[in-house]
Amino acid sequence: MQSLLVIGNSIKAVEPVVLRQTGGGIPVLGDSSLYQADHVARFRDAPLYAWVNMKTLLDIVSREVGKKEKPDAPNPFDINPDKIISALGLKSLRTFGASFRDSDQGSLLEAFVSVPESGRQGILKILAGEAKETNPPGFVPAEAVKFQRWRIDGKKTWAALEKMVSDVSPQWMSGINFLIETANTAAREKDPGFDIRKSLIGNLGDDLISYQKPPRGNSVANLKSLPAIVLLGSPQPEQFAVALKSLAGFITQQSGVSPEEREFLGRKVYSVPLRSLGLPLPAAAATPATLSFASSGGYVALSTDPGILEEFLRSSETLGKALRETPGLTEASQKVLGSGACLFGFQNQAETTRIWLELLRKDANAATNATSAAAAFVPGANALKDWLDLSLLPPFEKISKYFYFTVYGGSASVDGLTFRMFAPVPPGLKGRQAE
Repeated sequence: MQSLLVIGNSIKAVEPVVLRQTGGGIPVLGDSSLYQADHVARFRDAPLYAWVNMKTLLDIVSREVGKKEKPDAPNPFDINPDKIISALGLKSLRTFGASFRDSDQGSLLEAFVSVPESGRQGILKILAGEAKETNPPGFVPAEAVKFQRWRIDGKKTWAALEKMVSDVSPQWMSGINFLIETANTAAREKDPGFDIRKSLIGNLGDDLISYQKPPRGNSVANLKSLPAIVLLGSPQPEQFAVALKSLAGFITQQSGVSPEEREFLGRKVYSVPLRSLGLPLPAAAATPATLSFASSGGYVALSTDPGILEEFLRSSETLGKALRETPGLTEASQKVLGSGACLFGFQNQAETTRIWLELLRKDANAATNATSAAAAFVPGANALKDWLDLSLLPPFEKISKYFYFTVYGGSASVDGLTFRMFAPVPPGLKGRQAE
């Protein structure tokens, strides 16, 4: 018998799979070359780890799917689960492993998926990203509470998505092509040269950045809706922004709303109500939310908060303190970034915890809302506010020394994909930890 899953330094068999015997005795996990390779490379000094034989697991899933009876007259729009697994590239998976380590510097969580580069396709090829600079650019402000940068090639990603959809269902791909041509036809009434594939997809770059700032005030509405911005890298950001405007015009034409246009510091800023795009409105929005976007510095910036968008457009003229200057960030990032890095993220746990506690103190329903999904399974989940007085939570200053920040990073090698998350020991606890 051989295990699919291993937990801890001592091997524990979980969900065994009966294998054919070629000789005497029962095969053990230690005989598995797949497991041994991962153990030597990743688990030898880990006090806690888990391992899954993904290849065996997916083979079982494929066999079970193949046993299902097929109708005599299959629907051409029915989706074959085995096709989905193949299109996503999951059949090239070999193993999955995760480990946890704790030291006087902090806690490190590492997850690894063994999938050779030569056989990487579908979603796994997209996740591999591009091995390029992932550190925060100088325009990301020091007060950012969350930051993420993913070096993903937009054109390659679109091509991979098209192939996945086509492999799963050619009919679905035909539907997507029909929608694209319909959008082109509508947009060409105002711009004869417009082409979504050339003007929009063709101008996708290889840089995707997002960050959030602290709330603008302490009201419940402010605490629930942090200013956030998304930046799409583009080789021709002005053309990309115009293409987005044309696409938004096509989507909103049924509602009779056209994207608005204004100038800010010589830049064109386009705005369109989220409602007309068919997108949900933020729950805390006091007024109907509007999506605004503009191009600057190799990016097209999108946000529902005009203030943070304008701050980004001014960033080339103002040189405030940057996130990358945060004490300890460089050292922490080295724990999660390595060769082939394509993803980096940061979260100010101290600030996000402060915001969360302040929200709970002012609005007990915030905790109730968080448990609403569990109400169907846990009796009384929605009655949390009836037996907890959240207004009595201590001020954050009383517990602030227990919180600092976390960073995470993703990278790709010829052997597979790696994700790491590191939480440095808060400065206020370093002395106590040494004791």
